[in-house]
Formats: sequence, C-alpha cells, structure tokens
Amino acid sequence: MFKRLTAAFCLLVLLSGCASLPKDPKRIESHSIAANANSDLSEIFDPAIAAHPRRSGVVLLHEPEIALRARDEMTTLAEHTLDVQYYIWSDDKVGRILTQRLLDAADRGVRVRILLDDFTLNIDDIYLAAFSDHPNVELRLFNPFAHRTTKALGFITDIQRVNQRMHNKIFVLDNKVAIVGGRNIGDNYFGVKDSYNSRDIDVLTIGPVVDDISKSFDEYWNSDWAYPIKNIYPHEISEENNKLILKELKKQATLDRASLPFDLIRSKKEIVEGIRSNIKQLDWARIDVIFDPTEKLRGDTNTVAAQFETALIGVNQEMLAEIAYFVPGNELVNDFKIANDKGIHIRFLTNSLTSTEVLPAYAGFSSYRKDLLKAGVELYEYRSDAKERFTWPEPSHNALTRLHSKTFVVDRQFSFIGSFNFDPRSVDLNTEIGLLIDSPEFAEKVIAVLDEGVLPGNAWKLELDSKANKIKWHDQEGSTPLKKEPYSSWWQRVKATVLRILPIESQL
Repeated sequence: MFKRLTAAFCLLVLLSGCASLPKDPKRIESHSIAANANSDLSEIFDPAIAAHPRRSGVVLLHEPEIALRARDEMTTLAEHTLDVQYYIWSDDKVGRILTQRLLDAADRGVRVRILLDDFTLNIDDIYLAAFSDHPNVELRLFNPFAHRTTKALGFITDIQRVNQRMHNKIFVLDNKVAIVGGRNIGDNYFGVKDSYNSRDIDVLTIGPVVDDISKSFDEYWNSDWAYPIKNIYPHEISEENNKLILKELKKQATLDRASLPFDLIRSKKEIVEGIRSNIKQLDWARIDVIFDPTEKLRGDTNTVAAQFETALIGVNQEMLAEIAYFVPGNELVNDFKIANDKGIHIRFLTNSLTSTEVLPAYAGFSSYRKDLLKAGVELYEYRSDAKERFTWPEPSHNALTRLHSKTFVVDRQFSFIGSFNFDPRSVDLNTEIGLLIDSPEFAEKVIAVLDEGVLPGNAWKLELDSKANKIKWHDQEGSTPLKKEPYSSWWQRVKATVLRILPIESQL
C-alpha cells in the first residue's frame, strides 16, 4: 500500500513538473490615460483640486454597503478607463455583479484592465478567457500557477515562486478617482454573506495622489510577473460558446443584484448630482502612496514595511492600530516596550481565535500576547459576534464577524490605510500598498472608526494576571473575565497550540 501511495505521489510531482508558464507571454505594454478635461467628473473635481494645491481629497469608506456602492457607481461613471487590481476576486454575488458592471463599461467603449493574483482565484480559466475576449477588456494573472487544474501541486514543485503573492487592492476610474484599502472583492467584504462578514476600511480619493496610484498599477501590469490570461489559456473559444458564457454571467449577475438587501441601481445623472452635493465632505491632505515594487519578490526593498518602521520611530504620543493578522516578532515587541517607557500609548485590535480567517496567523499572534501586554500595549481581540454587525446589511445580522482591516493612526495626525498586515508575510513574501494621509481632521474620523472597533460588544479586552502569568479576556460589560479564548472549542485551542510551536512564523 505504501509503495503504491509513494508511486502515485511521485507521478503527481512528475506531472506537475511538466507544467510550465509560457516562455513568451507576449505582453503588450499599456499605461494609465489622463482623464478628459470635459467630463462630468473633471467639471466637479478640477475646481476643488485647484483650490487645494499639492493636496488630494479623501473620504473614508467604512460601512460595507457604501463601499460596494462606491465601486458599483464608479463603473457607471467611467468614460475612458477602469483599472482594478485585487488579491481576491470571488465567484459570488458581489464578484459576479462587479464583473458584469465592468463588462457594461467595456460595452460603452471604456478600456478595462484587470490584474488578479492567482493564489485564491477559483474561476475557471475558460471564463476568464471569455471575459478577456471582449475587445475593450484585458485580464492578467499575477504570478500564476503553471499547473492550472491542481494549484496545490505548485507548492510541491515551485514553492519559492508561488509562495510570493500580490496582496494589493485598488480600483481606479478614469485616472481621476481611486479606492485603496483592505477590501477584496467578495460577499463577506460588503456585508452580504450569510455565514460570516468582515469589518474593513477603504478610502476613496481624488487629486494628484491618483496619478501615483495609477503608476503603481502600471508597474504591476507591465511587469514580467503579470501574464495575459490568453497565454495561460491559449485555446480558442468559439463565438457561440463565448456568447453563452457571457449571457449566463449577465443572467446570474442580474439575479444576484436583485437578491441584495439594498438597491444599487442609480442613473449616472443621480450619481453625479450626489457627488456635487457631497464634495464638501472631502478632507484635503498630503497623501503619499506607499507600495512595494514588484522587484520586492526578487529580494529588493520592501517599501511598505520600511514605511512602517519609519512611522514607529516617529511616534511621539500615541499609535492606534486595527490589524487583521498581527504577528509582531520580538524586535517590534521590544520597540513597543521602549515606546511605553517613554509614555507613548499604543493600542492594537486584532482577531480573536473564533473571528480569525487564518488560524496560523492567530497562533503566531498568540505567541506574543503576554509579551505585548508586559510591554504596555493595550490589546483587544475582535469578537465573532460583534454587535456592530447589526448596523451592516441584513445578511450580517445572523452571521459571524471577522476583522480584515489594516489601518493605523500615529499622533492623531498620520493615518495609514491599505493592505499591509503586521506580519512576516506582508514584510517579506507579499507585495502591498497603502495611503499615508497627513491630516489631523481626517485622522480624527479614522480614530472614531477605530474606537468603535474596541467598544464593549465588539471586542474583548485582554489583561495579564501577573501573579498567575495568565491572560484574561474581559467583555468590558462587567461580566466575570474569561480564562480561555472566548467561545472557542477545545479542538480550536489544540490546533492553535500545535501551530504555535511549529517553526512556521516566517510564513505567517
């Protein structure tokens, strides 16, 4: 029996070894296009941008419904280009709705460029190829797996390459408006999944910062890590099959849209009028785009992690952070201890054992909990039954809650919102992007959201019992503190313990 299993395993390795990426992917270089000065958006935004030289306008997208509506309406407003870059694009309601909306824009003559990481992509190549057959659409996969039917085999034969991923998340309209933040494209990021939904934070921005965001997209799009789907799936799709695939997508997307708990449909005129009336809500700030160059994957500078180090060194009074996957390492814990000794207040909210989507990351974090508390860090874990879900769309009300945002504020002045987690994977293995926003007015708005995350009913506050050297979890509502991870089963705790002692921290 053992010999047969060994032989089968070796055969799988050999078969996967036969698969390889195209040697000549025939990439056609393209770049962002300047917005039309006569467009509705230019007419609205340009006077405001001119009134705030060297500043960009920014608004917070925290509520899930608003975050989805913003992306949907950007597809309606597009006149020239839509550039989207995501780590995850799910084959679910939101994924199909936005896919169809991109196609609708392409039908109007809008150039659509889509760059997706291949790691979690669960859409068959034939559908991606059919989508990219549209004359105004091009879709590329970032660092794709050579073996298309069983991606797991790629970890056997090509682990060093495929373990490096593009974690960036951006949505750019006409090189005029951009969304950057923590959200991927999928139901759970917008409060419409009935099993679990994620607390997350994005920002929508206009002004000179959008040029820099577009330049980051172009760098990834034109890099040798990005493969056109037509080279990954070189088979011809008949015109009849192509029409059938897109017809089915449109039919399903229409049903998906009708099943949402809120109405997305607004005319372009209504959207433009809404923008006119709400433009005064923008905060104007100096905004820097911090993104990892693609060469990070070959060992070059990891720009985002370096920016975090700079931000930590520059803290004078306070740092408030909300990070989904928090594996700080001994050096950072020591930095927190030094900061605490200087009277600097540091607060972190991260996932609890029952709210986390990535158990190994939680296990890595749990190794540092006691040291963090000893270092003076105010520490919270997000609840899997967070009360704030009742302010989200209806499917969230009976679903679990998770934390997915990656946000911090320094000295009530600088806000960072993006894709970067405080973990080794973000530092060394993934590429990341985020916006560093210099504005005390905007920082106060971000802090208000961060403060909501640690309210009683949304988070457990951790305390170290110094005598017993044990952690206690407080619900902050007067109940007796818990001595074990709240709501967790013994089996969850066993798995976390086993993962904690394995030498895998560099992969978390």
